[in-house]
Amino acid sequence: MNWQELYAIARLLRQRADWLFDRNEEQLASESIWGALHYTGRALAERFGRSAGGSFNDGYIPGRSNSPGEVSQRKRRWRAARRLHRHFYNSNLDARRLASDRALATELLDEASGVLQSNLT
Repeated sequence: MNWQELYAIARLLRQRADWLFDRNEEQLASESIWGALHYTGRALAERFGRSAGGSFNDGYIPGRSNSPGEVSQRKRRWRAARRLHRHFYNSNLDARRLASDRALATELLDEASGVLQSNLT
């Protein structure tokens, strides 16, 4: 798959996540956010190559500032995404934590998607 195809899957999963959250299907929506991040990371790697500076999973986003503070914030957002992923299997997040983790994970997704969106041809 090329990066555009991977990114199209990521966008679809993100849309599906929002649709599922609107219908109180939190577990499926949480896993859709995780999947969107996974495909976004693959699209970034396909588009920009693997970087010695780190991977998307490590808080590195090509074309963005990757200062230690920004990378640290992205890692925090990744931890929130992992909690959403675990919620799919364990249903262990209360409503407040679920909303917080969703917001953090989608901030990361939106930031990375911005890079890919600006490179669509």
